[in-house]
Amino acid sequence: MLNPNPLANPPLRLLTAVNRTLDPQRPHHIIKLTQREMWGAAQPSARYWYRLDAPDLKRSVQFSHRSAKCHQSVLRRPLGHWARYVAGVVAQLGDDGLNFPPFHLVVIGDEPMGPRYEFGMGLATAQMCFELADITATDAMLFHVVEQVRRDYVET
Repeated sequence: MLNPNPLANPPLRLLTAVNRTLDPQRPHHIIKLTQREMWGAAQPSARYWYRLDAPDLKRSVQFSHRSAKCHQSVLRRPLGHWARYVAGVVAQLGDDGLNFPPFHLVVIGDEPMGPRYEFGMGLATAQMCFELADITATDAMLFHVVEQVRRDYVET
């Protein structure tokens, strides 16, 4: 029998990554992209910045809305290319007036590494931002946001 709710049974890799990175180790939100094999788990942050953990890439970064607009981490280091979609989505949706709290996000996926994986991380971030703002986003809305980020943020 098919599981009608894919969020009821997230991959073990995601749960393992959550146990290693989130504190407390229980995510408040879990998402799965409908068109891709990308998963995310998040909890609101007590700090004023965002944190992204990408266990598949063995990378982590912290950034604020302001530092993301400058393509920098909170430590004023340049954002790695792998994190630009995520930071760009946070900056874009924040500038558009979407109200969501800072969060700690863990993203995993079974997409090919490279541009497709990075784009998928952006889609997962957009979906998480909308969920944290209590807005149901369609696939078209998510794709529109991330495509705009690709044009205006990633490729600049």
